[in-house]
Amino acid sequence: MEYTNEVKEYVSSKFNEALDLFGYKKNNILYKLSLCNEKERFLMEYLYASMPLSDISNYDFDLFLKYVKQGIFIRENTPWGLKIPEDIFLNYVLHYRVNNEAIEDCRDVFYQMLKDRIEGKSMYEAALEVNYWCAEKATYKSTDERTASPLTVLRCGYGRCGEESTFAVTALRSVGIPARQIYTPRWAHCDDNHAWVEVWCDGKWHYLGACEPEPVLDKGWFTSAASRAMVIHSRIFSNYIKSEEIISQNNVLTTISNIEKYAPTKRVHIKVINSQNQPIKGAEIRVEILNYSEFATVAKLVTDSQGQAFISLGLGTVSFHVVKEGKFLNKIIDLKDVKVIEFNMNDAVSYEEEVLGQDIDMIPPKDRKILPYSITEEEQSAHNERVKHCNAVREESINKILREIEDRKSQLLESKALSKLKDEDVVRKDKGQAIFEDEGQAIENQRLSCIKYANSTCEEVKQPIGSRENASLKVVQASFHDINDILLKSSGNYNEILNFLKVSTDYEDLEKRVNLLKTLSNKDYVDSKSNILDSHINNVVSFSEDYPKEIYLKYVLCPRIYLEKITAFREEINNYFSKDLKESFKEEPVLIWSYINENVKEFPQHEYEELYNLPLETLKMGSGSLISKKILFVAICRTLGIPARINSNDLSVEYYKYNAMYLSGMNEIKKTIDGKQGYNADFLCTEKDTEDKLPRVRDKHENHNSPSLTCNCNIGFVKVEDVNILGNSMLTVNNISNSELKYYQNWTIAVLDKGVYRTLSLQDNIPSQGKAYISLVPGNYRILTSNRLPNGSIFAKKYLFSVSAKENKEIEIAIRDAKISDMLENYELQDFMLKDKNNDTIYASQLMKKDKSILIWIEEGKEPTEHILNEIIDFSKDFDNIPGGLIFVLKDISALQNKTLQKVYELVPNIKTYFDDFSCNVNTIARRMYLDPDKLPLILVANKWNHPWGDSIKCNHPRGGDNLWNSVNGIYACSGYNVGVGELLIKIVRS
Repeated sequence: MEYTNEVKEYVSSKFNEALDLFGYKKNNILYKLSLCNEKERFLMEYLYASMPLSDISNYDFDLFLKYVKQGIFIRENTPWGLKIPEDIFLNYVLHYRVNNEAIEDCRDVFYQMLKDRIEGKSMYEAALEVNYWCAEKATYKSTDERTASPLTVLRCGYGRCGEESTFAVTALRSVGIPARQIYTPRWAHCDDNHAWVEVWCDGKWHYLGACEPEPVLDKGWFTSAASRAMVIHSRIFSNYIKSEEIISQNNVLTTISNIEKYAPTKRVHIKVINSQNQPIKGAEIRVEILNYSEFATVAKLVTDSQGQAFISLGLGTVSFHVVKEGKFLNKIIDLKDVKVIEFNMNDAVSYEEEVLGQDIDMIPPKDRKILPYSITEEEQSAHNERVKHCNAVREESINKILREIEDRKSQLLESKALSKLKDEDVVRKDKGQAIFEDEGQAIENQRLSCIKYANSTCEEVKQPIGSRENASLKVVQASFHDINDILLKSSGNYNEILNFLKVSTDYEDLEKRVNLLKTLSNKDYVDSKSNILDSHINNVVSFSEDYPKEIYLKYVLCPRIYLEKITAFREEINNYFSKDLKESFKEEPVLIWSYINENVKEFPQHEYEELYNLPLETLKMGSGSLISKKILFVAICRTLGIPARINSNDLSVEYYKYNAMYLSGMNEIKKTIDGKQGYNADFLCTEKDTEDKLPRVRDKHENHNSPSLTCNCNIGFVKVEDVNILGNSMLTVNNISNSELKYYQNWTIAVLDKGVYRTLSLQDNIPSQGKAYISLVPGNYRILTSNRLPNGSIFAKKYLFSVSAKENKEIEIAIRDAKISDMLENYELQDFMLKDKNNDTIYASQLMKKDKSILIWIEEGKEPTEHILNEIIDFSKDFDNIPGGLIFVLKDISALQNKTLQKVYELVPNIKTYFDDFSCNVNTIARRMYLDPDKLPLILVANKWNHPWGDSIKCNHPRGGDNLWNSVNGIYACSGYNVGVGELLIKIVRS
C-alpha cells in the first residue's frame, strides 16, 4: 500500500530531527536502514522518528525490524489489513510499544498461536476470539508496578489489569486488529485505577475487558464504573494523529482523551492571566483527583500563548493546581457548575498559610444507567461454557508447569554443590529429596525412619543441631525451602532459575546464588535469564566485613535497582573506568554522581517518564532521564562494592558509608551485628538538586531521644549536605479519631517542592488515639485525611503547616464523620435469579418491597462471614424485625451444617433462604455497587426499584416471560471483613 505524502513528509522531517540524539548508535542505524527495502525503510524511519530515547538505547535495530516485517506481512495477508487507515495502522498495528513493558520479539509467537482460530472470521468476530484465547492464557492477579512483558504474562499465566491489557493489545495487533490500551489513572469513586482495551473494527472503536471475554464488544464489568470517571486516556508513541482530543504531547508521546465514549463530560476551558488580564503562557495545570487519600495528578496541561488550556472531564469534583516558576494556585471545582475556570497568577503563592483542619468535599460523577445488552439466554449460556473452558485450559497449563517443576527440581541434587555435601555424608543421595520438604516435616520423617545423618541418633536429629554436618543439613534444608518457593513462583520460567542454580560449584556458591534470588521480586522470577544472573554472581565483589551482610546482599549483590529490566552490567562498567577513577569513586562516592551529571544529558521532551535506560546504555549513550541517571549511579556503586540504592520514600540515591559519626553527641557508636562488633552506618544522599529537600523518614517505633543500637538498614538516611542529621525536625502526628489512620487509605503527608505537593511514601498506620513520629527536613507540608463513603464521595480534611530546623512539632488530625444519609445511594441493579429450596427459580425483583431488605451471600466457616453472623446474633431481635426482611443466600444446603449459622437461624427465625452458585450474581452485583467481588460475604441493602413510569408498565423479562419492571434498587453494600457493620445495617434499614 502506498502511503500519503502527508505521512511521508512527517516521517522525513521527524526522523532527520531525531538523528542527532541517536548517539553512538547513529551510524549503525543508518547503515542497516540502507540494507532495507523501500517499505521496510519507511516504516523503520517512522518508528525511529518518535522513538523514546530509552528505547533507542536499550534495544537493537534488528528487533524493531522484526516488528516492521511482521507488520508488512499482516497488512498484506489479512482480509482487513489493507482497509485500515494509515494512521490507525501505523499507531495501533505496526507499533511495537503498548505502554511501559519490556520489548521482546513476540509478535510472530502470538500470530502463530492465533492465526488458525481467527481464520474465516470478521474483524469483530476475530477480536472476540482473540480475547477468549487471552483468557485461556492469563487471568488477573495483583503484582508490583513494573510492567511484565506479554511473553512474561504468557509464561506465568497472570497479570494485573495493566499487564493483561498490554498482553491483549499485543495479541490483537499480532493478527492485524488495531488495538490500544485505555486507562483511567485513578477512579473518582473508589481508590483504584484500571486499564482495558479498545479495538478498531470496520471503522469504529469498541472496548473490551482484557482477558475477560464477553459474547459482544462494548461490554465489561467496568462499564458502569467508567461512566463515573473523571479522566480516561490512552497513549500513542507518535505525533502523527488524526481526529483525537490531545491532552498533552512531547516529541515522542501523545496522550489523548477517550472519556467521551464512556461518560457524560464537559469541555473545560482554563484561563491563566495576570492582574492586567494578560495571558500567562507556559503555566502547568495539574488536574488532580483525591484518591488513596492523596491528590493524584491524572492529567497535565500547559497553557498556550493565549494563556489557555482545554480538557474534557467527567462531571464531578476535581482539583486544579496551577504552577509557574515555583508559585502556585489551587482551586477545587465542581464541574457540574462551571465551564470556564480562571486563575490570576498575581494571587499565586510560594507556600500556603497554616490551616489545621479545613473540610473538603469531593463528589464523583453520578452513576449512569447502562442499558441491558441484547444477549439471548442461549448466547449467554454458550458464553458461560466458553469461559469455563478458558479457565480449565489455563488451570491445566499452570498445573502442567507445577508438575514439571516437581520433576525437574531433583536435578539440583546432581549439582557440584550438593555432590560435595553428599561426599561428606551430610546429604545422602538416596534421601536427598528430603531437603525439598518443609524443615519440620523433613526432621519428623527422619525420626520416624531412624535415618542417621553424620552418625547422629534419632533423638539428636530432634535436638538443636550442633555438629558441623547437622548444621550443614539444616542450612541446606533452609536453602532448598527457599529454592522450592522460588521455583513455584517462577512458573513457566523455572528452567532459567534451575539453570542458574545448577551451575553452582560448591555450597558457598549455591548459598550465594540463593541469596541473590531472595533479593528479587516475584516478577523477577518469571522473566530473569540465567546467563544475566550468572554474570552478576561472577562479577560481584566479595563480601566485606566493613558492613553487615544484610547490607551486602540487598545493596551490592542484588541486581535489581528500580523498575528497569535486569541486565548484566557489572563487567562492562568495571572495564569502562580507569583504575584511578574507580579508586577515587570508592574513596568519595559522591564523585560518581558528579561524573554522571557532567557526562549524561537529559532530554525530557524525547522521553516517556515511565521508561528507563539500562545503566550501561546511559553511560555509552551519554543521555538519560533523571531516574536513569540514578539507576546508573547505583549500578556503578554496586559494581565497585559500594552499597547503594534508590530510596523508595523520595527516590533520592544513597550510598552506604560506614564508620561515620553523624549522630550528634555520640563520640563512638557501637552496634551489635550477629554477635560481632559493628559500625555506625548511614546512607548518604548524593544529589544536590531540589529532591534532597525531601524528608528523611524514621521508623515510628524508633527511640527518638537516642540513636538505635541495633543495625537496621532502614535507619540512618541523611543528606550529603546535612552537617548534623539532628538538624531535621520531628513531627508528632496525633490521631484523635475513633478509628485507625491507614497510610494511603485515609491519610497521607506531602512536602511542597517547587510549587507542587509530593506525597511521601510511608508505611505509617496510626491507631485510634495513637501517635506516629516522622523525622522531616524543614519545609512546608500538607496532611490529608479522607473518609471514602459507600457512594464514592470523600469527606476530607486538609492540614497545612511548616516545620523549622530542629523543631519538634505536634499536630492533631482526625477523620471526618459521615451521617447515614451520606452513605446511601440508589443504584439500579438488573434483575437476577436465585433458587429456592425446591430448586425453583425466583427473581430478586419478586422479593423486593418498598421497605429495605438485607441480602447476604454467606461464605460459612470463613472469618469475615462468622464476624457478621456474630453481630447478627448480638442484634438478633432487630434483625428479626426488619420490615423488608433478612435474606441469606447460600451455595448449597450443606452450609446449614455450620454451627454459627444454625444459631442465627434459631435466634432470627424470620430469615428467608435462597441459593446461588456465587459466580455471575456476586460478580455483577459487587461490581455494580463498586465493591471487590472476590471478598465475601457480600451484603446488599436493597428495595423495589421505583421506575419513573410506575409499576403499571410491563416489559419482557430478559430471560423470558411477562414481568413487571425487572430492576432492584441498590441502596448500600459492603463486602469482606467489616467491623460494626451489623449495627450499621440496622441503622440503614431504619433510616
